[in-house]
Amino acid sequence: MLGLLGLGAARHATLRGPLAPARLAAQPLCSPTGPARQLVHVELYDAGTMMGSARGMMMFVRAVPQRVHAGPVTFVATNAGSIVHEMLIMPAPARGVGSRPSRADGTVDESGRLGEASASCAPGVGDGLAPGQTGWVTLNLAAGSYEILCNEPWHYVAGMETGFEVTKN
Repeated sequence: MLGLLGLGAARHATLRGPLAPARLAAQPLCSPTGPARQLVHVELYDAGTMMGSARGMMMFVRAVPQRVHAGPVTFVATNAGSIVHEMLIMPAPARGVGSRPSRADGTVDESGRLGEASASCAPGVGDGLAPGQTGWVTLNLAAGSYEILCNEPWHYVAGMETGFEVTKN
C-alpha cells in the first residue's frame, strides 16, 4: 500500500508557497493500493476569486516529479484549492502545453484523455475533487510528452495545466 502521510511528510522540507506543509496537513487519510509504482504527486490549486466564478482566478497544477520512466505510473492528485478540481492526463498538444482551444463552456476536448482522477478518496473518474480531497489514477505510459490539466469550466484557460515527461527505461 502506498501511504500519502509518509510521502507527504518527506516532501515538507522542500515545499514552498501553495504546496507548503500547512496545505498538505489537510490531506485525507486515503491512498492508492497495489504494488509499488512510480508515484507522482499532483497539486491542484487556485488563488484569488473574482465575482464568485472560475473566470479571473489564477489556477495552477504542479507535478512532483515532472519526469518518470515509461511503465506504470500512479498519479495522486490533491485539491489544495478552494473550489472543485479534477486531474486529466493527455498527450501533449503539438503546439505545446497550454495550447488546447477552449469551447464556449470553457472546457477543452477530452477525446484524447488517457486517464482521470476526479473521485474523492478513490481511483478514477468521479464528480470532481472537493477542496482538501485526494484521488488517483494509475496508467501504463509510453515514453513521450504529456499534459496534466484540470478541465472544470474555465480552469484550463486560467492556466491549470503543466507538462509531464516520460522517458525510455
